[in-house]
This record gives sequence, structure tokens and C-alpha cells, in this order.
Amino acid sequence: MNARFDAVDHRFDALDHRFDAVDHRFDALDHRFEAVDARVGEAEHRLTAAMRGEIVTAITTQTRTMIFTMAGTVISLMAFLVVFQRVAG
Repeated sequence: MNARFDAVDHRFDALDHRFDAVDHRFDALDHRFEAVDARVGEAEHRLTAAMRGEIVTAITTQTRTMIFTMAGTVISLMAFLVVFQRVAG
């Protein structure tokens, strides 16, 4: 009878060992997921920075173009008014 109990105890010990091995595997998997999360976070920050830089560049370029266009329009209107004033006057 004791031999049977000893066999059951050995089986439980083996099962505990297997559970420990599975826990170790899950811990390793958790570390992998944490590493992937860190990589995704870094990629997100790099992508956000790149997009922000592109937007700033585009806005700067558009603003510069708009300023030159407005200055050209004002100068053209002033020249037109000077010519109109000389012709009319």
C-alpha cells in the first residue's frame, strides 16, 4: 500500500516539476512580450517624430510660398496703382 502512495507522490512531484517548467516558459514568454512592447513603443515614437518633422517642413514651405505670393501681390497692386494714378492724373 505504501508503495502505491509513494508512486502517487512521485507522480505529483513530477507534475509539480512540469508546472514549474511551464511557469518558467510563461515567464520567458512574458519577457519576450515586454521586449516586443518596448520595440513597438520605440517605433511609435520614431514614426511620430518623423511625421511631425514632415508636417513642420510642409507647413514651413507652404508658409514661405504664401508670404512670397502675398508680397508679390502687394507689390503688383502698388505698381498698378502708381501707373493708374499717373495715367489718370
